[in-house]
Amino acid sequence: MTQYDDIFMRDALDDTGQIPSGVRTAYHSPDIIPWGNETVSDPQTYFVNNYDQNPGKNLIANEINYIYTRGKNLAGGAANGQIYLYWVKSSLLSQPSEWRNNKVPTATPGQNYSNVSASQANQIVVGESAFQWSVPAPPSGYHYCLVSQVVTAANPNPIPDDFNSTGGFVGWVVDNPGIAWRNVSVLSNASPPSYQVTTAFQNLDDTEELYAFTVEARNLPQGTTVSLVCSETGPTPPINSSGTVTQQNPWYLYTENSLPAHFSSGLVTTVRLPSGQSWPPDATIDITYNRIVGSRDQEILIRHAKTPAEMGLPEELHERVSGTMVRLGTYNIVVDS
Repeated sequence: MTQYDDIFMRDALDDTGQIPSGVRTAYHSPDIIPWGNETVSDPQTYFVNNYDQNPGKNLIANEINYIYTRGKNLAGGAANGQIYLYWVKSSLLSQPSEWRNNKVPTATPGQNYSNVSASQANQIVVGESAFQWSVPAPPSGYHYCLVSQVVTAANPNPIPDDFNSTGGFVGWVVDNPGIAWRNVSVLSNASPPSYQVTTAFQNLDDTEELYAFTVEARNLPQGTTVSLVCSETGPTPPINSSGTVTQQNPWYLYTENSLPAHFSSGLVTTVRLPSGQSWPPDATIDITYNRIVGSRDQEILIRHAKTPAEMGLPEELHERVSGTMVRLGTYNIVVDS
């Protein structure tokens, strides 16, 4: 592994800027910070002081939302650059063409980037201007995800063309600390007891390939039901898996499905609490999309593939996994206390 040496934004709280990223739960960037329809009086101080936290809130549809960004300077001295922010409908894997033109403007008129400047190494920097977005209602069943891009003179981190293989996508994501993702929904204790989200997914390859969908639920009440459904024909077997949360914590739902070449659809995840229960303040649900990797697969997939144990799956699931795997995307649901 090598260490990135410029301003970077984390994929998760435990991201340190190593290449490739070794974080277990990517797509949960604490440095892309939606703040609803409110502003922060002193973001330069507030978001530096809580760098060890993930304070983001949900976007509010049909209202102006403020989104803050921050990073850390891993260069040996002073550094500066610009942060760009993009939106995309909730997805476990999306091509750049689906979001490259969806730039979010800042509160500064006519400016679609936020400047960041560090005077010394290891300095935490907050974007000079908040992003200001009048959030439209998302497509039915979907939410929004956010993607950030850090552009500096040393590392311009251009947005690539669409990928023609899963390996190309994986290589760009895991080797690029200048790009961060926030695929997160935030619930509260008072949220309705049934939650549903649709996340887009696809097979980028020219051949039929095997994929795995995993739900990891932590601190949910026993008796909570979880289901994964894709109504379109094509996957083998059809994607229609469900289970009931037991006392095991974390609890897992796992399914493997072959997807035809270039198959693209939406995965509907539904979580229903038992009657009379409310969302625990420390509950989390991670929906993960993985590619199963074979011995004759693309070289970059073989290089980044991990065993079930390395992926953090419990031992009882290991025999159900058909090989090593590469994580392609994650959608996170968290309950805010």
